[in-house]
Amino acid sequence: MKTKLATKLALVVALTLVAAVVLIGGCSHQIEKPTQTDRVEGAPEIPKNLQTKIGDGEVTLSWEITDASKISRYLIYRGDTAGTQPEVIDSAVELSYTDLNLRNSLRYIYQISAIGSNTLESKRSSPVSATPNAFSVSIGDGARFTRTVDVSLSLAAPSSTRLVLLGNDSLFEGSTWQNYSSARSWRLTPDDGVKHVYALFRDGEGNKTSHFSSDEIILDSRASISSVTESSGGAVLKAGDTVHFTLIAAEDEGVATVNITGIGTISLYAPNPIAQPPELSGTYEADFVIPGAVDVVDGTVTGSFTDAAGNQAQSRAALTYLNVANPPLPSQLSSFAVSETEMNITWTKSGATDFASYMLFRSASAGVDSTSTLVKTETNSATTSYSDTDLKVGVTYFYALYTVDKSALMAKSNVIAAQTINNPPAAVTLAAFVVSESEVELDWSRSTASDFASYQLFRSDSVNVTVASTLLQTQTNSSTTTYRDTDRKPTTDYYYAVFTADKAGLASKSNVVKATTPANQPPKSVTLFATKQDSTSVTLGWTKNDDKDFESYRVYRSVSSPVGISNANITGAVATQSTTEYTDRNIDKGQKFYFVVVVFDKYGTASALSNEVHGPN
Repeated sequence: MKTKLATKLALVVALTLVAAVVLIGGCSHQIEKPTQTDRVEGAPEIPKNLQTKIGDGEVTLSWEITDASKISRYLIYRGDTAGTQPEVIDSAVELSYTDLNLRNSLRYIYQISAIGSNTLESKRSSPVSATPNAFSVSIGDGARFTRTVDVSLSLAAPSSTRLVLLGNDSLFEGSTWQNYSSARSWRLTPDDGVKHVYALFRDGEGNKTSHFSSDEIILDSRASISSVTESSGGAVLKAGDTVHFTLIAAEDEGVATVNITGIGTISLYAPNPIAQPPELSGTYEADFVIPGAVDVVDGTVTGSFTDAAGNQAQSRAALTYLNVANPPLPSQLSSFAVSETEMNITWTKSGATDFASYMLFRSASAGVDSTSTLVKTETNSATTSYSDTDLKVGVTYFYALYTVDKSALMAKSNVIAAQTINNPPAAVTLAAFVVSESEVELDWSRSTASDFASYQLFRSDSVNVTVASTLLQTQTNSSTTTYRDTDRKPTTDYYYAVFTADKAGLASKSNVVKATTPANQPPKSVTLFATKQDSTSVTLGWTKNDDKDFESYRVYRSVSSPVGISNANITGAVATQSTTEYTDRNIDKGQKFYFVVVVFDKYGTASALSNEVHGPN
């Protein structure tokens, strides 16, 4: 009887405590821990068959219960092998739970208990362990394409992995678990297109990954050419004419060329390599300018194509032929710089019997052609030079000469790159003048460079002044040749240099000058006077201190005369140099004080004492 009575009392106490926790906790999201009732009648059954699945930073739990209608929720207990004791981390109302944001490679221990509708908690289930980790599968070392169905797989999993399940579909139809190894051979499904490989992993404890890993690759086993065309239709072309070539293949992202008898191989390009519209898919084309000194009769245009996977299509010829008339032979071009703004261009004389003119073109880029700037047309074949003036300093120009015959056929010379002379600007002469213990004036001679860009003034603590030193000023006005370096320290060596830069980026360094600031001098003292006083206050005024390193006025007072810093107290301080007045209101009736003012500079040096005044009278 006593045992049954004690059991009933324990149950009543447990239910009372759980009710109190619910009332106090309200709607809190924290997990309520009900009374553990291992030895109380009415406790729910223990969850059984606890299973785990692992993933990247996660563990999925599932369990069974005979009659879930009697269960209100389940408590999830978790510990780990790093020393964390099992404790409740969450609750669930279903027969599964996914624990997220876990640390990979750490072994976790889980138990589940059931909370009955009577709020009593069952004993915990048998513990299970699981170790989350990252898993992956890669086809062909991450290649985008494969030309064959036989590929290599690279698998990544922790050392505890024992088995792997591989499949060409996510349902793993016909697949069986195999011993794990990081490298495997695999056969994809046939027919060109995007292929997938899926993988599940299982460790030595029987834990299976909660999600499959996968990778994809494009199977591309063949290439073909639909057509090759050229735009001339067989008409005779001359030097400078443009012919358009088009090759239609079965796919994008390949390499297409055409080979022309008597001219050579020309690369073709997709109209938009990023994203072609559907109507241009598989189209490759190029404009080609017919060069000089070329004579082609019924030249065959043959197209070749290699797709992105490396498959080579069977070559295909255009239905029309290319014909090019023989233009005059090109001249050979050369140059030399005359000055910063002038270039002399020379060329070999044309021997064409139907000579018409030389046409000299200039460009700022290497792609100079007959659409570039025309700088000279010369109709005398014996004139083989030209001076190109009004150029920019230190700039590279590109030139080409077209030799034109009376049939308007032209031949393009070699392209030359010619740079105008760019001498660095002359260095200026720098001088330094010490103004005070905290200020240095720098003056330098004016630059006369025609392409002047700026003065750059640098300061250093050593004689090695470089552009890595402290930059004090960049001055773009060539007539401004002075600068004051303020806020310097007393008794200190400073080194300065000016770099004069031109518009081409060349610079010349001036001489290095040294400036030594003198020792700090005490501030000048002020004259003190009383402007107003009554029985409990004194208003003091004084003359203004004009020192550049001013820090503050400090007002001292003493009950006896003479007043000294050592026998007086600071009754006030004024940090504004233009403020020359202070009122001492901390005076009792009948008291009399003697006052002085001392000026302090920013280095902590004090002036001499001012004259002494007293009050109240």
